[in-house]
Amino acid sequence: ERQGLPSRYQLLQAHKLYHGKISRASAYDPVKLFSKDPQQVYQTLSDAMVEPQNNIRIFVDGKAVFDDRLLAGDNAGSVLGNLDIALKEAGVSGRDGLLSTLAGALSSPTMLMPDRLKRIQAWAAGETAHL
Repeated sequence: ERQGLPSRYQLLQAHKLYHGKISRASAYDPVKLFSKDPQQVYQTLSDAMVEPQNNIRIFVDGKAVFDDRLLAGDNAGSVLGNLDIALKEAGVSGRDGLLSTLAGALSSPTMLMPDRLKRIQAWAAGETAHL
């Protein structure tokens, strides 16, 4: 990724939107997710909640309580309401609490997963290099 340019993911979103493969582009950006900056991580997780596509799924006790399929149609309000209820029943203070916790964990200097995922993502980029 180059500073000042859209990320590869954002370019692919524009490509998919142009060719009708998606109906809305997501503002989610994996570069921000892997940035280790808590504010950027939180923001991109929030963006994924608006247009999740296949980028975020939330499970409580093994049951999906949030994903793109549940949001399909006009029931986004009820899905988000049910999500908040399920999170509170699980001891999490709602969406903001969950996203803040995730952002803190993913931006922690001791969290190795984001660096490993970046390496995997860079390796997988070869499949779409022609775009």
